[in-house]
Amino acid sequence: TTQHVTRMASMSDAWAHDYSDLSPGSTSSMSPPPVVCIAHAPAVRKTQMILHALIRKQEYSARTVAITANALRNNPADYTAFAVRRLCLTQARDTHVSNLARMLEEEFEFTGDF
Repeated sequence: TTQHVTRMASMSDAWAHDYSDLSPGSTSSMSPPPVVCIAHAPAVRKTQMILHALIRKQEYSARTVAITANALRNNPADYTAFAVRRLCLTQARDTHVSNLARMLEEEFEFTGDF
């Protein structure tokens, strides 16, 4: 079930959110599996595993936006993180979230930094 986005906090601290309900697995459980395993720092690996767990859960929430922000700070070329952020905005639009204009403004500010 897809969770509705109630607010978008692109600049919020990803680690302020609770991820204990997720089962991140490992990088070997990513779909599709990585072609080449890259030796990332543990925090980067943790961010990626949480992001992929949220993708599998089809959750497009504030914590998803926060973890994508973290992923993009680690790697601004992470296409998956940008695509998931777009899905969060699309979900907000489709569910008629009242603060969509503010969410879009925050997104433009966030992506403008790149």
